[in-house]
Amino acid sequence: MSASPSEQPPTPNREETRTRGLVALLRGPYRGWLVLGVLLAAYAVVIAYFSNLRNENFFTSAWDLGVNQQLLWTTAHGQLFYETPDRSFYGVHSFLQVHSTYVAALVVPLYAAWPVPLTLFAVQSTVFAASGIPLYYLARGSLRRVELVGSILLLYFVSFAILAGLMYDFHWESFLPVEILSFFVLVSRGRYSLSLVPFVMGTMTLEVFPFLAVAVVLLVLVERGQLLRFSWRAMLKDRPVRIMLAFLVLAGVAYFAVRAIQYVLVPAVLGVAPVTAGGPGGLSLIFGYGANAATLPHSFGYWLLLLATLGFLPILAPRYLILSLPWFLYSVFVAPGFSAYFGGSQALIAVPPLTIGAVFGLRELERLDWTEVRSFLLVLPLLAGSGFLMALALVPGGSTRLLRYTAGPYFWVPAGLLLVASILVVLLRRVRTERPAPRRWTLPGRTSRFAVPGVVLGTVVAILVLDGAMSPFNTANFGATPLPGYEFRYTVNPASSSMPWIVSYIPSNGQVLASDRLFPYVANDPNAWPLPWFVINAQNPVPDFPFSPNNLPRFVLADASEFLIVPAFLQSDLFNSSVYGLVAYIYSNSFPGTIYLFELGYQGVPQVREVQPPPTVYEYTASHLSLGPSGRVVSDPTSLTGTVIASVATGPLADVEAGIWYGPYATFLPGDYVATFSVKGGTANSSSPPGPIAYLDSTWLGSQNVSTFFRVPVNASELSPAQWTSLSFPLHIAYPYPTVELRGFLALQNGRSIGWISLSVVTVALQP
Repeated sequence: MSASPSEQPPTPNREETRTRGLVALLRGPYRGWLVLGVLLAAYAVVIAYFSNLRNENFFTSAWDLGVNQQLLWTTAHGQLFYETPDRSFYGVHSFLQVHSTYVAALVVPLYAAWPVPLTLFAVQSTVFAASGIPLYYLARGSLRRVELVGSILLLYFVSFAILAGLMYDFHWESFLPVEILSFFVLVSRGRYSLSLVPFVMGTMTLEVFPFLAVAVVLLVLVERGQLLRFSWRAMLKDRPVRIMLAFLVLAGVAYFAVRAIQYVLVPAVLGVAPVTAGGPGGLSLIFGYGANAATLPHSFGYWLLLLATLGFLPILAPRYLILSLPWFLYSVFVAPGFSAYFGGSQALIAVPPLTIGAVFGLRELERLDWTEVRSFLLVLPLLAGSGFLMALALVPGGSTRLLRYTAGPYFWVPAGLLLVASILVVLLRRVRTERPAPRRWTLPGRTSRFAVPGVVLGTVVAILVLDGAMSPFNTANFGATPLPGYEFRYTVNPASSSMPWIVSYIPSNGQVLASDRLFPYVANDPNAWPLPWFVINAQNPVPDFPFSPNNLPRFVLADASEFLIVPAFLQSDLFNSSVYGLVAYIYSNSFPGTIYLFELGYQGVPQVREVQPPPTVYEYTASHLSLGPSGRVVSDPTSLTGTVIASVATGPLADVEAGIWYGPYATFLPGDYVATFSVKGGTANSSSPPGPIAYLDSTWLGSQNVSTFFRVPVNASELSPAQWTSLSFPLHIAYPYPTVELRGFLALQNGRSIGWISLSVVTVALQP
């Protein structure tokens, strides 16, 4: 009989079915993958957010965010990866003449749909986060303990080298980690056909990938050779060996194919002259030699710290260091600039192969017999090295000294000795493994239960503290290296929200020359050109820079912080109303200063947005001013801040004056002001000859045609050696000039100073 309706089990509703399915998924065999996916997605979102925050603080630039914005935009609109930054330096007409980034074609539709920097940051963080998938697969297949799998993922993703690399704009190197890790995993698992996918994608990302693939091939050949006792006959009959030899040939063919396309095919398609071998990424940079006595210590420190960020674990599996050999040789001996400082994208190439070694280093650690004392001796140098670097990084200013390689011998000598000790202990263990010796020093058997988690926990904690101290997110490291990855702030620059407003005055595809850091705001314009990041002159030319006194750009978009690198022929014309007119400007005295848009022949009234309310009174003390050769900061309790800038006796010099202070390199809105210097001073001695002891003036840097606002001599009779005296002068500002200075000079007679002067504060007050 069938059950009565009251005896029928209740039918689960749709919500109950969904909940049960989710619980089953969380408890099932895919739980680890699900957790991994959530964590990787969160990591991608966080990195994309902070990368975009750098852009909103004007820390991104033409190289490399602007380059990639422009090449994607122009490709979406009918041009083949065209971008002007590399064209101005190398004469190339396509980024494909610089690097083999054919993978960029996959990003073109995304950027065409959302042509903003955040799109690129989201792509970069997502693709890099995806490298956690093959790394997790490798770690889970090599390690028994789940805490070890989580530890290696944690060390990899929070490595300060990785974070600093991801913080530097947008780079195609961010695609290499997932490609090289996937290639290694598939080759090591014997999935040779499938491994062609990451091989092809890697070769289409950057021309360095075939060399990284060769390292994987060499590792497999070494492992197969050991298994077959390096019998050439047996090795030639071995299928994996034959496949690896085929990969060697394929890597060589792939490399020279992308070079042939770069040098021959792309120029032919574009109808332009081929780039020379000395150009970017050229053959001379692959097979040259650039190391010297000055670069080798930096390269040593760079690779030592790379090992440190992984707890020196790759040392425990030295065979897998073969994976890092190509990039090590290239970055140390061929192009040492790539191992000079952190904060560049090259760490995204260096860290993944080392991380593979760290996985197998953990496997070695897991396999140790922890009832033997010598097992602890093996990891002792690793723990000591991690702890030593952690302690040094936590010392005030220690992380900056490490990043600048200025920590001194008290860092290099112990760190180097610990590294050598680690290598020697590993080698000694391998020798003793081949010749087993009876156990003499043993510990209780339960030691092995706690030893591995304890050692790993101690190492991970030390390295996480080290990474936190040395990462760009520690704002004490701001500008610690010359590379931009260490330019970061947590706040949003208020001027960034006004950039769409000022850029709106430039017509579509209008010709514009933009400052390096402002170029990303106009990069979606094929006629936008960036200023280089240095002063253009005969010693530092830009070979294909298109503008000259006879060919002026229609628009110039410049900021005060980079105004001095505007070519001299433009500096003298920008505030010359007969040549250029000021269309609009964003007033700010915070980095990067006031932002200007000039147009050739413009005669209208400039528009202004004040992102900061301009004060009516400005005060500048020693902390706002720069010291000249005749100035120094000294304590003075009678001053406004307790410190003053005092002149230093000078002589003999050929000049008639010597600089004491300069600055504040500020921007003042047009108007009438009064500049007041609070000073005291006197003659050097009673026999000093008559005449001025100092000069005070105001001018602005970057002008050849604008006169100094004022310049006055100061006599000892006007000052008191004990009391502060206020000297005031009218200051008329006709334009919002960048980099206005209020300076002090020590007067000289016969090359020697005849008096002294100290400055407490300079005030600039707007007159009603």
